[in-house]
Amino acid sequence: LIVPGQTVLGIPPGAIVPGAAVAASGAPEVDPATAEGSVDPATATTLGVQPDRIEVMPNGVDGAVFAPRDRMEARTALGIAAPGRVVVCVSRLSHEKGIDVLVDAFAKLADPALRLYVVGDGNERSSLTTRIKSAGCEARITLVGTRPHAEVPQWFAAADVVGVEACSVASCA
Repeated sequence: LIVPGQTVLGIPPGAIVPGAAVAASGAPEVDPATAEGSVDPATATTLGVQPDRIEVMPNGVDGAVFAPRDRMEARTALGIAAPGRVVVCVSRLSHEKGIDVLVDAFAKLADPALRLYVVGDGNERSSLTTRIKSAGCEARITLVGTRPHAEVPQWFAAADVVGVEACSVASCA
């Protein structure tokens, strides 16, 4: 649940917290609770959130667009010819996204056929390029850059693994 008034609970604004934390706090009277579309509002009420304070927001992913596709066809369309496993990360290249952590972890993997493609751009691009070179991973890690939105589903389809990263203030400090 996203609870906009969670300063009462001692949680930073905008933080996503489990519903149980809201109920356990004894503060079901905080600002409206917002749940992602797959959350059952009845579950929130059993956790002590008042029904009139629940707002369900539909999932922002279009299941028709981001549907499974043939992996090899997607790779061919994107020009990924390298054999082996492919890891794809679609993200803004900014500190809080933790792409540096993903790059460091990937660099420790010994499989020379493993490839990482980071789709997106941002103010950390230069430092990530330096980090990739320092790790000797230029042949295995590609910063793809910004791509048209219509191409993004192909990147996900091309992946054996999707890298999803994000750092909290505490873990990325």
